[in-house]
Amino acid sequence: MKTKRIEYLDFIKANAIMLVVFCHKVALSDSSILGNIMMAVAWAAVPNFFFVMGGLMHQAKKLDWKKHIHRILHAYAVLCIWKVIYLIFFSLVREVSYSKVELIKYIFLTDEIKNVETNMMWFMYAYLAVLIFFPVSYYLFKGEKEGKRILGFVLIVLFIQSFLISAVNFCFENWSAITGRNLLQISISRFVPFGGYSNMVFFFIAGAFLFQYRDKINCWIEEKAWRKWIPFLLFVAGTAGLVFIKYCETGLISWGGVYISAGYNRVSTVLIAFGLYFILQSWKIGKVGHFLAKYVGTATMGIYFVHRPILVLFENQFQKYYEIYGSFGLNVLKTVAAVVICVLVIMVVKKIPVVKELVK
Repeated sequence: MKTKRIEYLDFIKANAIMLVVFCHKVALSDSSILGNIMMAVAWAAVPNFFFVMGGLMHQAKKLDWKKHIHRILHAYAVLCIWKVIYLIFFSLVREVSYSKVELIKYIFLTDEIKNVETNMMWFMYAYLAVLIFFPVSYYLFKGEKEGKRILGFVLIVLFIQSFLISAVNFCFENWSAITGRNLLQISISRFVPFGGYSNMVFFFIAGAFLFQYRDKINCWIEEKAWRKWIPFLLFVAGTAGLVFIKYCETGLISWGGVYISAGYNRVSTVLIAFGLYFILQSWKIGKVGHFLAKYVGTATMGIYFVHRPILVLFENQFQKYYEIYGSFGLNVLKTVAAVVICVLVIMVVKKIPVVKELVK
């Protein structure tokens, strides 16, 4: 049975995947300040995917264990096959060498092979992590008030582990740089029960609450005029925070070819992610929005896998133009072109039995 789609969620996903493509293989000039700001905004993309995912998955009337196990195995199999596809692709465009052991560890585990760009596949590892955790969060979320209270406690622990400790350490580092005093660094990883993707588990669980209480949240925001500014203020504060963090770390207010370190572990990323979600959730979707939701928002997983090889081909073909004409506008053009090509490729692949599973 075909599931009825929720357009505003597809619209959120469409914007998120375009931000992902925007921030990969960039065609920005190092001096671009606007480009630097948009690169900060792009950190909200993946959290918004997990907001949507968490919202939808926790609405299921019951947990079908057979389907859920199949979902985990399907995601893992698709990941392995795409890693093989990437290996073949990069072997054709650059020199790649590996041993049999390295090949096995690359395909079936989390190891990488030099010159094969699979670093962006961390998203799939995080996706598998939340799928494994999902039965726990599902039964707690469906457990009326007590279950939700427990899940709220889990959210607090995840926030402290993933974001608050990072913020405290950032303050310590900068205070040390100013005063010359060597202050301590805090770590609680030894006694918290969540792994390296605790940040994405946080967004996943938060998404369940955002979707469940969306009407109440919207009514609360609309109740008073000043509250209507909250999503925008969260968005601006988060963006400004990330730009400030980069300035503190690098001295740059422009792009400069430098990504923010540990971007998914920043409190500012939490603010910008919630702000962007609320803004897009209440956005009055026009013709362009309907188009994006229908063709881009419904193909985000396929775009995620397909876009990297396309961007590599773009880079190989147009590198000199990137260097000479690099700008915010050129990067937007690159993004639009890559997304359009991805959507066309996916439309074709979806018509092929079995193979279509790779882009669903």
